Amino acid sequence: EPVPQANNFISDTSSLKINMNIRMPLYGTVTRINLIDTLSLNLSDAEESNVESAGLKFKAINEMPLEADIQLYLADENYQILDSLITPAQPLLIASSQVDAAGDLQSPGSAEELIPIGTEKLNKLFGAAHILISARMNTAKNAAGNFVPVRFKANHKLDNKLGVQAKLKINVEL
Repeated sequence: EPVPQANNFISDTSSLKINMNIRMPLYGTVTRINLIDTLSLNLSDAEESNVESAGLKFKAINEMPLEADIQLYLADENYQILDSLITPAQPLLIASSQVDAAGDLQSPGSAEELIPIGTEKLNKLFGAAHILISARMNTAKNAAGNFVPVRFKANHKLDNKLGVQAKLKINVEL
């Protein structure tokens, strides 16, 4: 059966409204993205004088195609930075994940470090209410030093774990 003909036209007052969702892939290079995670810290039950030495155990699993330069900051209850824990002489770098050409995760990057805390920083640790984990991220570079374009996926994540390792002196009366 033939379709009836209709006369349609568009004028300068005509409009067309469209609602749609678009899934658009994110592909490219990035430099100097800063992510910050905050951990609450409460050492009020510990006695500072009983701690002989201490270190922070940092472990990270990185599924993102970005390498991360990590810095840890001690902050007070108002999030004012008291001190940094990683020195320029001991940088903490988390390797980028390895992905295939489609951007699918092949193997995550990782880092595991024991960061020694000197006496001065240890005193500040006892006065801190928070530890801020700052990650400055870039896409990885190739052998020529150029940033490599990568694909970003919603399921990629950076998982950080932080613990305290301490040597304590304990007096026991028998």
